Amino acid sequence: MTSTAPATPPETDRAALPPRPLALARMFMGVALSGIGGGLPAHTRRALVTRGWMTDEAFAETFTLAQLTPGPNAVNLAAMVGARLAGPGGALASVGGSWPRDCWPCSP
Repeated sequence: MTSTAPATPPETDRAALPPRPLALARMFMGVALSGIGGGLPAHTRRALVTRGWMTDEAFAETFTLAQLTPGPNAVNLAAMVGARLAGPGGALASVGGSWPRDCWPCSP
């Protein structure tokens, strides 16, 4: 009689799990605060792809749609990425996280 070890479930890859709205808000806040003066799409793509939340192709598709939609590209991109990854709550959190940059005074 041989004993077999119980099968252990494979470890889940944290990057493969969909992000929570709070994680999206934090990511967009960091991108917004570091992206003053431009480069927001590049910072956003890098943040999403390195976390494994989106592929380059999915980001390119979402960014293209954000540019075609009327309104500020940064807000559109945040809303579309948030909605794609975490539904309506993700969209609200992503847009909320992208606002701190817009709240800073531009002139004294």
